[in-house]
Amino acid sequence: QFIECQANEDFVASGYFNTDGKTPIDSGGAFIEIEWWTADKKTRIKTARTNIKVVNHTWIRAVCTDKAPANAAFVRWRYYVTRNGRLWCAAPMLQRGTIATEFWLHPKDQTDVDKMLEDIANRVATEKYNQKVTELERSISATEKGVSIISGKQETFINETYNAYVKKTESKLEVLDEGILAQILKDGIVTAINMSPGKITINAAKLDINADTMVKWLTAKGIDTNLIRINGDKITIDKDGVTVKMLDFLFQDEWGTKTTAVSRRNLIADPDFSSVTKKNIGHNDYYGFEGGYGLTWRSWGNVVIEKNTHIFDYEQMVNAARVDMYNYPEAIVNNGIHPGNEYTASA
Repeated sequence: QFIECQANEDFVASGYFNTDGKTPIDSGGAFIEIEWWTADKKTRIKTARTNIKVVNHTWIRAVCTDKAPANAAFVRWRYYVTRNGRLWCAAPMLQRGTIATEFWLHPKDQTDVDKMLEDIANRVATEKYNQKVTELERSISATEKGVSIISGKQETFINETYNAYVKKTESKLEVLDEGILAQILKDGIVTAINMSPGKITINAAKLDINADTMVKWLTAKGIDTNLIRINGDKITIDKDGVTVKMLDFLFQDEWGTKTTAVSRRNLIADPDFSSVTKKNIGHNDYYGFEGGYGLTWRSWGNVVIEKNTHIFDYEQMVNAARVDMYNYPEAIVNNGIHPGNEYTASA
């Protein structure tokens, strides 16, 4: 494979090599080699190679570095045995620069990305230490308080110049007369489940429950979810907002009367005739209904409004208008009307 390059650009080739010795590599040896080629890929300008010091049944790393010469446009590398012998290669790499880094699988090929990140962090943290002491604790003890089971490991990395770097992990289970404590310690972070009579306390950064869960009562500071449904699809809360089916939420007063708690939008701006002028027409029971230009309502014929609201035995209606076929109020609605929608008139 040809890789594009520029003059004076540094490249480093590396890989791990092994041989079983069944076909011995003779005195000619084995090499890892960088080749520099012209733009037409027909002329090899220069090569640089490093001898692979092979050892039977042992993976040995070999590294070769070189700088691109003038007129070089492509680079590639190869490994080979000069004459006789058998050679295996693993983790071949060609990189820009002068330092060959470690070979890592692509993150998507890692079965456990968190484990990979932890390994990298440990490499960085322990790079300067040349000695490691591991202490193990395995114990089961019984006291007057209960039974305790502990499994712990402490790794201490030591160097004469730097302070010790300590990694400690521990799991503990305590079974007491009036409770159970399960605890995990790792990197200074404690995760615990504490069970006492009538109460369970979970202390953790994340709780993952993969099951249908029934909760009698839930109190939470926050809920983060993609979808909330209550009683089928009657209440739906999702990314598009809150959808509530009409007539599903009812308010019941002290007389047992149920009315809709969430009403549909009323397109009439003045549904109780509060903007209408009540004209004195000399009648004890009625006002004249006077609507006009600029008001929500206008009157057709002789419309009147009841004065004595107490005469209605079922409920006292405010500004009740008396109408018939020839005498009625009219309101024209211009806002909120869209073709194709359904509308309902009621009183």
